[in-house]
Amino acid sequence: MLSTFPTARLLNFAILLATAAFPASSWSQGAPIKNSIVGISIGDTPKAAEARLSELYPGCEIDSREYLKHDPYGTPPGSSEVGDYVGSDDDDCTKSQKQSGKRDYVQVKYVHVSQEPQSPVYQVELNHTYDEPSRLGSNAITVDDLLETLTREYGKPLSTTRKVDEDVLRIRRVIRSKSPGGTPYVTEVKWYQALPKKYGTCMGDECGPLTLDAKIDSEGSPGSNAKQLRVKRVQLTLTDHVLYYKHLEWKVQFDEAKKKGLKSF
Repeated sequence: MLSTFPTARLLNFAILLATAAFPASSWSQGAPIKNSIVGISIGDTPKAAEARLSELYPGCEIDSREYLKHDPYGTPPGSSEVGDYVGSDDDDCTKSQKQSGKRDYVQVKYVHVSQEPQSPVYQVELNHTYDEPSRLGSNAITVDDLLETLTREYGKPLSTTRKVDEDVLRIRRVIRSKSPGGTPYVTEVKWYQALPKKYGTCMGDECGPLTLDAKIDSEGSPGSNAKQLRVKRVQLTLTDHVLYYKHLEWKVQFDEAKKKGLKSF
């Protein structure tokens, strides 16, 4: 089990994030300085990514999209997304993660082989859930703690916003639930390549090939700052938009074929 002390849990989270930094010449201010999450890098092959998932989550079954096992020009799969994921609703996986102190859901997406022969990774998403802050008390990780870890691993972000999570409040009102942790907040952090001022500002795939988005769910008293808000979960999404658009070319063909009722394309 992981230690209940914030520094130990943050160290384990940092280890999950670490590996494969870009050389300094290949990134600019605000863009993520690493191209990997949980040791899976943008551009990795399915074989390499699945090996890493098996290493990290030995008790979990990797759920793969069918197209990886069949001729890409044969029968279209039921989904136009291509990739692997671990975590979710697998009872054995949940038990295994609980024993190791992890509570993760990881999804990896690949470019279709008709666009890139090696079917490289174009997106990695990590959902990491922490123990309930109300149980941990003063040992709970704060938003400020987590932002420091993310900044150390990926560089200084270009945008950070925080607000009360109205969606969670709405659900609580419907089910008449009161959380012992207080008011829910969501913090959104974005890393992307900044354009020169004469071109204005930009977000997402307009800003360069690589973007990183973090969504941090936390709770605390009304008006709490980042040092007071206690983290419940974090979602990180790393995307290479050049590779994504290559996959999108195949996805458009697939969707059109599905609309026409074609069995192959």
